[in-house]
Amino acid sequence: MNERDIVTGKIMAIARTAEIAALIGMLIIAAVFVFAVYFLVGGGGQADVYISREFLDEGVKASFTISQRLVAAGIMLLPDFLGLFALYTARKLFAGYQCGEVFTALAATRLKMIGWALVLLAPVSQVADTIGIYYINSIAQPKQVRINISLEDTHVYAIVFGLLIVVVGYVMYEAVRISDENKRFV
Repeated sequence: MNERDIVTGKIMAIARTAEIAALIGMLIIAAVFVFAVYFLVGGGGQADVYISREFLDEGVKASFTISQRLVAAGIMLLPDFLGLFALYTARKLFAGYQCGEVFTALAATRLKMIGWALVLLAPVSQVADTIGIYYINSIAQPKQVRINISLEDTHVYAIVFGLLIVVVGYVMYEAVRISDENKRFV
């Protein structure tokens, strides 16, 4: 067995494991969506206590309609929709790797899409948190405005490593383009 076959075998094995991990992640996020909707619709007072504790100042309690709870959940789950998209794209990338589609324009494009999703995860998360807090507070305390803006270290990591993945995707795309161009000359 030559060195290329060994490397290809390693890529395929890691890609198989990574595809399974992405699929498990997608299932977990889907389960969170279902549980959140179930809890918010059927949770009654318990859901209101959770929402109040999560989004309001300490000691402030409020009651919410089912539609208000669902709107709040939709806002707060926006980053998870982006994460689900990234996991789906990663799963497709890993499935392609298993089929030998390693240095292709499609693989490079998928890599860039994952990178951009990762870059956007931090600001989308922050905007969703801010809008969610504002929305819940405007219902519970209409005469008071409360927003929360913060930048966490994980946001910085997501942006920087997301940009790294985007750049690697562009480099890979250019490598594929140059390789295809050279094949036409030969």
